[in-house]
This record gives sequence, C-alpha cells and structure tokens, in this order.
Amino acid sequence: MIVGVAAGEDEDVVVERVVEDAHAAELAVQEILGPRTPAEDDPLPFIVQPDRRLLRRFAEGWDGVRGAGRSGGYYVEGGRDGERRAHAVVARGEVGVMAHELAHGRVANLGRHAAELAPGDPVPVPPWLDEGIAEQARMAVLPERRARQVFDTAHSLAAALVKVNDPRARLANLLARRSLHPTDRSGYSLSLDFVGWLGRRLGPGGLRRLALRSARAAPSARRDDRSREPSGGNGAARADWLADELRMPQRSAERAWHASLRPVRRGSRN
Repeated sequence: MIVGVAAGEDEDVVVERVVEDAHAAELAVQEILGPRTPAEDDPLPFIVQPDRRLLRRFAEGWDGVRGAGRSGGYYVEGGRDGERRAHAVVARGEVGVMAHELAHGRVANLGRHAAELAPGDPVPVPPWLDEGIAEQARMAVLPERRARQVFDTAHSLAAALVKVNDPRARLANLLARRSLHPTDRSGYSLSLDFVGWLGRRLGPGGLRRLALRSARAAPSARRDDRSREPSGGNGAARADWLADELRMPQRSAERAWHASLRPVRRGSRN
C-alpha cells in the first residue's frame, strides 16, 4: 500500500488511520465473500491519495481514468504493456470506496481461481454480480444510517423501474449487461438490490459460490449471453448456473425478486 502524505501532516498518524480503514474494508469484504483461502490470496495494491483533488489528477494523468474525483476511487486491471497489474486508488477517508474496490479485487481473484479449476478460457465474473458484490461490501463498512440511505436509494429506484415495467428491470436484460458505468444509477441500483436479494436467499457463502460458478460457466454459453443488447426486447439472456444455484427457473427468480421490491419503510431494510 502506498499512502500519500500532504505537507505538514504527521506521517505516522496518517498511515495508522489508513491501516485502520483498510482493516475495516477487509472485514467488510469477508462479511460478503468469506475469509480468503490460500489460492485466492493475491493482495490488491492500493494507492491512497490525500484527497479527491489529487486522486483526480493521478487518475487522469497515470491511469487515464476520468470521474475518479466524484467517485472517490477506482479499480483497474491491466498495465500499459498489456500485463495484468491490478491496483486500486482511493482518496483518504473513503472507507466505503476502499471496501468497494477491494471487493473488485477479491472477485477478480475468485474468477481466476475458478478458471484454474475448469477447462477453457477464463470468463470474467459478470458486471452485475461484480458491482453488486462491491456495493454490498461498501454498505457493510459504512455507518448504519449511511448504509441504510444507500440501500433505500437503490431499492426505491429499482422498485420504481419495476413499477413502470421498465425494460432495464427485467432480469434477462440485467444479466446481459456487458458493463456498468459509474454514472449508470439504474444499473448500479438494480445490481445492488438483486445481489442483496440473492445474498439473503442463498445465505452465508452464497455470493462467493455465485462468483465462482459464473466464472466457471461454459465460455461459449457466456459469450452468447453477453452478446445480447442490454436494452433487448424479447430475447432472454440465460444464466443456467444462476438458476441451478437458486433451484428455480430464471423467470421465477425474476418474479420473486420483483415481489421483494416493496416501498421502503423508514428505519428498515427489505
């Protein structure tokens, strides 16, 4: 971990606080995905910038990432020479963002571990599951009141999309998403809520199993799924590994998830 220290700051104090945040973020990720196994223990390098302004300058100048000043951090995989060099960069004090990016690194490790256990080319964990897990980790480390606000906002938006029968809320279309941009509020909200529903339904270890199974899915089938347009009409993206884990057809899963999207009552999570 590389920690940026501004002029006049006490380096020991700054590092101590960053280490505390990193420990809290790691515990949050373990709450969602369980303890690391030796095969998955590939530490994610972190660069901690003193503030969002310096984070933005570093992101644009070194990694070519825009918008980091608004999000508070980012995760990248791949170097300028094409080699895998995953790392995360966050602004100091953004413990929720740190947990989010740490979860991305952990999910990537799970995907590589799964690929080693199955024949064929590695298949990335799908973006809805990757981002949904990362958002669950962010909520797990935030103070309860702030976590509730994050959940309520995402849940309410997802419920509103379902209420008006918005195509983006169809499970087939969510599963078919090729990517999720940080500014895509609907995509993040739907992913957070659906992955939260999955976690509650599958219980402890469920999301970890899903990450492993998604990466071990047959590459040919996964490519067919991901080739569909996310705004699709009648085409249904299939994820048999998900149906197998839930022990119900995909349409039944969609109905059960949508039924859980009731209006949020103050002070409670669905």
